[in-house]
Amino acid sequence: MAFISVSNVERKVDVNRFIYPVILFLFSSLNIYAQKAHRLSSVLFGEYNIDYLVYKPESINQKAPLLIFLHGSGQTGGDLNKVKTVGPPSIIEGGQDLPFYTVAPQLPYKLAAEWPPELIHEIIQEVKNTYPIDPKRVYLVGFSKGAAGVWKYCSQYPKEFAAAIPITGYGDKGEVCKIKSAGIWAFHGRQDNLIKPKATRQLVEQLKLCNSNVLYTEYAEGEHDVWTATFKNMRIYEWLLNYEIGSPPKMSNEEFIMSNMKSDNLSYYKLPTALKNISGLELDSENNFWGVNNTGAPVIFRFDTLGNINQFVRVSLAANYSWQDLTIDEKGNFYIGDVGNKTGSRKNLQIYKVNILDERINRVNAEVITLTLPKYNGSDFESILWHKGYVHLFSNSAGNDYLYHFKVPDSPGNHKAELIDSLYIQKVKGRDNKITSSDLSKDGKTLYLLGADKVLAFSDFTLDYFLLGTKSEIDLDQYSQKRALSINTNGDLFFSDAELTGFNGGFLYRLKVNPEKNFKSLE
Repeated sequence: MAFISVSNVERKVDVNRFIYPVILFLFSSLNIYAQKAHRLSSVLFGEYNIDYLVYKPESINQKAPLLIFLHGSGQTGGDLNKVKTVGPPSIIEGGQDLPFYTVAPQLPYKLAAEWPPELIHEIIQEVKNTYPIDPKRVYLVGFSKGAAGVWKYCSQYPKEFAAAIPITGYGDKGEVCKIKSAGIWAFHGRQDNLIKPKATRQLVEQLKLCNSNVLYTEYAEGEHDVWTATFKNMRIYEWLLNYEIGSPPKMSNEEFIMSNMKSDNLSYYKLPTALKNISGLELDSENNFWGVNNTGAPVIFRFDTLGNINQFVRVSLAANYSWQDLTIDEKGNFYIGDVGNKTGSRKNLQIYKVNILDERINRVNAEVITLTLPKYNGSDFESILWHKGYVHLFSNSAGNDYLYHFKVPDSPGNHKAELIDSLYIQKVKGRDNKITSSDLSKDGKTLYLLGADKVLAFSDFTLDYFLLGTKSEIDLDQYSQKRALSINTNGDLFFSDAELTGFNGGFLYRLKVNPEKNFKSLE
């Protein structure tokens, strides 16, 4: 397997052992085989003149896997070239080889309402009879209306495919449990106003009751088109090849997701159930872990990497409206940032200052730092850190293309937040651009900012103008709802992701930082 046992729950990634020989195809930049057009010979649908593209993978001298791609409404009927502009056909047209016979049918105008499962099945059978297809490795992918077609086909023909990826789709949750063992990795954008993410969430939640091979990724800032970024991610094709009809996957979905981390210096642990909605993480001077949730009771937890809660401290004189982060000063005082304001309706944002003197304490009174904000393009804070007598706060702009940096004194009372600096963050279509947590190295010389799939680092800054420092980043190459970041006395980065309903997550990660190896310069 791809993991070496370290303790009961700690595992380390051994990426080299994971790579399949077939993945060599994923990195070819040549494209010597064009996508060829075919006309379906159909008994049921012959009157509709249904055409499809076929791409033969390079250097295939034996039976190969089959990938069926179902397009959305915008590519319906009339011109087969329209199908080449999206999804895997677009990637192939750009010169990228894929290790599948890739088949992309075009839905005719007369059938524009939906993808009939019987039509998809006829195409699969014709291709299998024409080309050397491995019958155990048949996969489906699609977006929008095509994703709905994927869900429907998979429910009606659950034994005819190994794995599928529906993106921004919808379907009948009463039918999905017919998919008992095949792999499903669903994607959706949380800001999708055309097909609400609830459509995919309810399918995933239902399917997880009867099938353990289910993954769900929801892009927090993604709108309807999250398929462009998803289809360009070569890892999804590796995941498909992890499945074969009639056999268990080569590795579990959990193992696959963790193998996605590029660094050999990464370990991970399962978070305690009580911290499934973790939003803040901190390590004290003895390297004990402390965490808070962003909803629920006003409680701070001390926990360990075995998934145990070792101390439960209720914070009195405080409420958890939206706890977003946790930080600690040099005297051991914790600061809890009750600063979430996504709707912009909150009038009072506050930071709770607490001192937990020893491990016997189970209740502590909070001192309150209340914030007054200057006018700026944003109001939703997700991250705080303490540095030299101040609590520093980071706020994403309304469009998540700017990050604003403020500070307030760490003493209780009413304080006006001072704007220090800001940073432009280039947006990537379909991906979450938000910064959710921050921390400083113990020597105060490097700032780390956590995103959904990356960590930014700033060094060589002057005073507390952190965002003006030299910028670098590490690409985590793994997307999840990351929420919290902290650094131990050895300089190791610890970060976590929330285990939301239907999502992948609920882990604490440890990354041993090597600036020369892990981080790439953005200067």
